[in-house]
Amino acid sequence: GFGITLREGPNVRLSSELEGGALFDVGCYPVSVLRAMLGRAPRRVVAQADWDPSGVDRSLSGLLDYGDGVQGSIACSFDHAPHRALRIVGRQGVIETTYPNTPDPARAHVIGIRRGTAWRMDFDPIEQPPRNGFRCELEAICALIDGTRNDQALLRGESIDNAATLAALLASARSDQWCAVADVSG
Repeated sequence: GFGITLREGPNVRLSSELEGGALFDVGCYPVSVLRAMLGRAPRRVVAQADWDPSGVDRSLSGLLDYGDGVQGSIACSFDHAPHRALRIVGRQGVIETTYPNTPDPARAHVIGIRRGTAWRMDFDPIEQPPRNGFRCELEAICALIDGTRNDQALLRGESIDNAATLAALLASARSDQWCAVADVSG
């Protein structure tokens, strides 16, 4: 999940002409994390949204079905206190993090891992050095431009999958139905 609080007054994020909305602004991050973790786009999605008078979504939550019993869920909002969180739950444990892209430079980022299935188990903290996610994005773009990064085909496929997933989530929220995610891998 990822949410921010929009200030009162006009905001480009609420422009229907510019494809605004919470999903495209902050919801793209949870969708991208799921794609990176699972290595593929979902088969189908269903979503529910709260709509701004401008016609864009102010908040949206969705369920993503990857098949084989694998599911993901996302939530994004312009109407909540700022938050970012990621929880991965599997048969053998749980991973939790706030996955900040703009962490406090004075303290480490912590990923919590709970190995096992007992109810009363503590999370083992794994500290990560503070990094600025926007700087990482800029460094990745520079590496693509100067040719020192050679995974362009993978990144292109991930980007196309993410765009198809976002489009399906928005279509589902508008139709109140499950929507297939377009297979655009070809």
